[in-house]
Amino acid sequence: MTQVAALVACAAIASAPPALVIRLRDSGKTFRIARGQAAHLRLSHTRWRWSELEVSSRAVRAVRVTFIRDPGYDEWILRGRARGRAIVSAAGQIPCTANPCPPTPVRVFAVKIVVR
Repeated sequence: MTQVAALVACAAIASAPPALVIRLRDSGKTFRIARGQAAHLRLSHTRWRWSELEVSSRAVRAVRVTFIRDPGYDEWILRGRARGRAIVSAAGQIPCTANPCPPTPVRVFAVKIVVR
């Protein structure tokens, strides 16, 4: 009986839709998720250093992922909490290696999440 349960579990995993992954190139876009559904936000930190994520409303909850081994990006799990809209944003800056630091460019990342 456990083999049947394992096969059913594998079939359910195989038929589940792939997780939504939002990346830097998606800045400016709108994404729709269901209440309780999660999306992964991944921002590369090989060139940019990102500020803490800001979420404009309680419709979305953002939780930062902590890695044991650096994958080359910062990641947050965005979970739909309540019907509504939220702007998720962060500012990125190129790290300074000189002393004193000259002004470095700032890149703004923002997406709109609509929770249904």
